[in-house]
Amino acid sequence: MPIAKIHKIIGLIICIPILLWATTGMVFLIKPGYSEAYQSLEIRRYPLSHSPLISAGQQWENINYFKSILGDHLIVQLGDTVRHLDPVSLENMPQPGKAQIAMLIEDAIRTQPERYGSITEISGSHIKTSTGVDIELKWGSMVLRQKGSDTEFINLLYRLHYLQWTSHAEANRYLATLAIILLSSLSIFGFFLAFKQRSQP
Repeated sequence: MPIAKIHKIIGLIICIPILLWATTGMVFLIKPGYSEAYQSLEIRRYPLSHSPLISAGQQWENINYFKSILGDHLIVQLGDTVRHLDPVSLENMPQPGKAQIAMLIEDAIRTQPERYGSITEISGSHIKTSTGVDIELKWGSMVLRQKGSDTEFINLLYRLHYLQWTSHAEANRYLATLAIILLSSLSIFGFFLAFKQRSQP
């Protein structure tokens, strides 16, 4: 098969990922809607009424003591382990019920009604809102994570950009390898054709 025809076929195949790279790359450069899609959501904190009485014998590497609408919280860290403790008993703080979770989340989202609206469903540590945003409460570290349809769309663009087109990591690696081979072949054949045409009278 002539090199020019091979070059044309490879060009037609590789044009799809190249167009995706260019389009998604432009989105990543401009970052439209990023501030809302990835905005931080934090538990509202209140002034402490007193300081915690913590034994000097504790070997915690990091201590975070604060007050939320539910009361006082003690978050400690030792190595990679993070624990949420009762400041008085120093026992693990039990997971709250739906009513307490609703209080905590409503307190966190009340200043941003256009983004979160109101709570529509609570299932374990996952909270759904009327605007379609999903909120996850990590009770062990008292951290909130939020994602909406805009977050999912931008994450999809990242997967398309990096050729993560399937749900299998191994298949995605093969796909990326094939794209690199095709792109390299396209460049090599292109240079060959360019020099061939220059050498012709």
